[in-house]
Amino acid sequence: MNIKQKNIPLAAIFLSFLLIFAACSSKSAEKGSNLIPTINAKLIYEETVSPNEAYVTSSQDVVYYYIKIYQDDNNKITVKASSNSALSEDMQYTLDYDKPIAKEDVDVSWTTLMGNPEPSEDDQFCIAKVSLSKAGAVFSERKINFAKKGIEIVVDALNHNK
Repeated sequence: MNIKQKNIPLAAIFLSFLLIFAACSSKSAEKGSNLIPTINAKLIYEETVSPNEAYVTSSQDVVYYYIKIYQDDNNKITVKASSNSALSEDMQYTLDYDKPIAKEDVDVSWTTLMGNPEPSEDDQFCIAKVSLSKAGAVFSERKINFAKKGIEIVVDALNHNK
C-alpha cells in the first residue's frame, strides 16, 4: 500500500470528524456579507433546517441552514443560503425569469453528504437541492452544499501534507 492509498481512509475519517464537529458547533458572531441586497424584492419562500438539533445537548451547539428565495419587480429570482455554522459560508445565485413565481413553485429537498434522504447522527443533512418550476415545468435545479467550506479545509490540509 502506497502513501496515497493510506491517506484516502485517513482523509475520509478526518472529513467525517470535521463534518460532525462542524454540525455540532455554530458561529459565535454574524459576519459581514457582500451578497446582493434583496430589500426591494418579495420573499417567496423560506425554510430553516437543523442537521444536528436531535444530536446535541446544548442549544448553543444547534446548527441551522436557511434557504430564502426572493423575486423582484423585474421577476429576477435570488436564492440565498446561509447558516450559523462556522464551516459554512453564505451564498446566493440569481436567475432572470419572465414570470412571477409563488411558494408552490419552489421545492427544496435535503440529503446528507453521502446522498441519503434520511439523516443520522453520523451522516447529517448538508445538501439542499433547490428546484424552481412554473406550471409543472422545472426551469432551474441547483444543489447548495452547506459543508463546502469544511470540505475545502480538509482538501487544503491533505494537499499541504503531500
